[in-house]
Amino acid sequence: MHGNSPKTLRQDLLKRRKEFAAGQNHAVMTENLIAKLNQFLIGAGNSLQSIALYWPIQDEVDLRPALLAWANSESNRQLALPFARPDKHLDFYQWQEGDHLIPSQH
Repeated sequence: MHGNSPKTLRQDLLKRRKEFAAGQNHAVMTENLIAKLNQFLIGAGNSLQSIALYWPIQDEVDLRPALLAWANSESNRQLALPFARPDKHLDFYQWQEGDHLIPSQH
């Protein structure tokens, strides 16, 4: 178990994600997740103008291709990536493929 601290909970969840990513079902589950995301974007995505996303690290699913396809299909759509400030609050900035990224400490 993760005990009582957020740090040990985070460590436990990261371990579980790494184990899942190495498992047999990971590819199928990732394909299913991307398919569901694409279904959402085809339907509800028409009413959205911006979507915040994350830059995948440590076995996270890469949603960028699906979200870039959505953003590039209409000129008024945009994507945003977070930047973690020193106080750990997030600021979001518009992002397009090829933009230079500045890593944060968090």
